Amino acid sequence: MRTPFKLLFVAIAAVSISCGGIKKTKNGSEYVLEKDSSGPNIKIGDKIIFHYKITNSKDSVLQNSYETGFPGAIQKVDTNQFKGQMNEALTMASKGDSISIFEPVDSLIAKMPAAKSQPGIIPGTKIKYTFKILHVFSEKEDSLFRTTYMKYQQAAYEKQQKKAEEEAQLAMKDEPAKIEAYIKKSGAGFNKTAEGYYILKTNTTSGAQAKIGDSVKVHYTGTTLEGKKFDSSLDRNEPFPFVIGKSQVIQGWHLGIAQLKVGEKAKLLLPSNLAYGPRGAGPDIKPFSPLLFEVELVEIVKK
Repeated sequence: MRTPFKLLFVAIAAVSISCGGIKKTKNGSEYVLEKDSSGPNIKIGDKIIFHYKITNSKDSVLQNSYETGFPGAIQKVDTNQFKGQMNEALTMASKGDSISIFEPVDSLIAKMPAAKSQPGIIPGTKIKYTFKILHVFSEKEDSLFRTTYMKYQQAAYEKQQKKAEEEAQLAMKDEPAKIEAYIKKSGAGFNKTAEGYYILKTNTTSGAQAKIGDSVKVHYTGTTLEGKKFDSSLDRNEPFPFVIGKSQVIQGWHLGIAQLKVGEKAKLLLPSNLAYGPRGAGPDIKPFSPLLFEVELVEIVKK
């Protein structure tokens, strides 16, 4: 979950103007009221909860709370902190309004030099932040503000969890067919083992045979069946050491590497129960993901 009351905008935006045109605040902040509801405007010191979308000068969406489900919040609207920028323009809006606020990228870079290296940052253009004001609270309503925002966060978190569980169940159901389709499409002569993984030796030798308990060094490249590389010892130019049957690596490695002799290379196609299972690992390895490893047994380390 996101840290409450802290919202980081790292993007730039297009100048897309709705009817009524761009207006300026006293200190020069540019804004457009996309939707103007009745009610009192936001005041300095108020606390607000909002949905937002940020786009760049090519109209690419860089952040969107509607997609993540997590709205943003400002604990205190304070123009002394953001003079002539977003917060001052926010005082032109009220609860229920939609407002677009424009900020020059050069101003953003001046405040945050690291932003220059972020994807989509184009000097000389403007950032466009479009806010949908969900709630406005006075300074005295801090407890209600926090409670309300936490409810939004909890609801969004539960929604994400439910979606992840549904996707995991679908992945588990589809995994066998996914493996079979990959093997058929690859045309490679994989051999299915009794343990349920698949192996294809691509280079054989007469070197020493690896066995359970051996300390070994292995070069490897790991990819998803879609071809996404998630790790490789070759990128580090250093083979990976582990003890077959003892080290904390995935079970498919203990089984597959024990089938190799020194110098041999192979492809190991591991079902998820011999890899990272229902939890997955990182952004690239989803729950119930079968994985492909191209491995080479470089050395059996003598004790």
